[in-house]
Amino acid sequence: MINKTIYLLILIFGLLSSTQAQVSDSAYQQTLLWQVNGPGLSEPSYLYGTIHSICKEQIILPDSILNKIKAAKGIFFEGLGFKEPQAGDLFDSGDLMQRKSLQKLIGKEYFEKVKLILSQSNYYKSIDEATLNQIKPFLISKWIENLALGCKTSSYEDSLWRLGIELQKSIDVLERKPPPGFYHKDDIPLDAQAQKLIFTLKNMNTIVSSKLLTISLYGEKNITAVYNSVAINKSGYKDPQAELILDQRNKRWIPTIEKAMKKQATFFAFGCAHLAGENGVIRLLRKKGYIVTPIIY
Repeated sequence: MINKTIYLLILIFGLLSSTQAQVSDSAYQQTLLWQVNGPGLSEPSYLYGTIHSICKEQIILPDSILNKIKAAKGIFFEGLGFKEPQAGDLFDSGDLMQRKSLQKLIGKEYFEKVKLILSQSNYYKSIDEATLNQIKPFLISKWIENLALGCKTSSYEDSLWRLGIELQKSIDVLERKPPPGFYHKDDIPLDAQAQKLIFTLKNMNTIVSSKLLTISLYGEKNITAVYNSVAINKSGYKDPQAELILDQRNKRWIPTIEKAMKKQATFFAFGCAHLAGENGVIRLLRKKGYIVTPIIY
C-alpha cells in the first residue's frame, strides 16, 4: 500500500482573459490555465496546473501565464514541500539517516548500482560514499528517477516561487502539513523506502515510460488525460488511492481557495491532476456557483 501511494505521488507530478462559454462539468478544454469569477469576487483569480518533475529546459511560462501572475496579488502553492529553492543544495539534514546505512537497507549489490548511476551524473558525483550511505532511500529514488529522464529536472513550482518573490507577491500554501493518511516522505518507514528504491532500480524502464507519458500529456495541456493516468488503474477502474491523493485533498482545499479569492486576486498553482475529474477543483468550484472558464494559450 505504501509503495502504491508513493508511486502515485511520483505520477502525480503536483489556464488571456476568456469570454468563452463555460464548458460542461464532464468536458474540459485542453489548457492548464483557468479563470475563476463569481459570487463574492471583486476580480478574477486563476488556477494553473503544474507538473512537479520535468526537464528544466521544458519549463515554459508564456506571457499569457506571466500576465495573470502579475495581475494577481498573491500566489498559492500546494504545500510546504515547495519552498524557495537554494542553488546547489542537494539535500538537507532531514534527508540523512542517523542509525542506519543505505547499504545495509538495500544490500551491497543495489548500493553499488546506486553508486554507479550517481557517479555518471555531474550533479551527484561529488557525493562521497560515506555521505551517500546516510541519505534516505526515498531521496535516492527520486534522484535516480529524474536522472533516468536524461536531463536536469526541476518543477514549475520552483520557477513560480522565484517569480513570486521577484514580483513581491504574497505567497501561501493550501496545506501546511500532510493530510490524514497521506504519506510525507518522513512518515514512511526506512525499510519501506528501501523497498521502493529496490523497486525503482528493478523497474526503471516502466517508471521512465510512465513519467514520459505524463510529461507528454502535460505538454498537450490535456488535463483529463493526466488525471486518468493518475486516477485510473490498468483495469479501467478508479484506483482507490486516487481518493486519498486527489479527491480528498481537493475537497479540503476548496474553503481555503474561496477565502483567498474573496480576499484578493489569487494565482493558484498545483499539480495538474487536481484540476479535472468528478471531484477536481474545477468541478468543485462550479458546484459552489463559481464560473470557471478555460484560458486558451
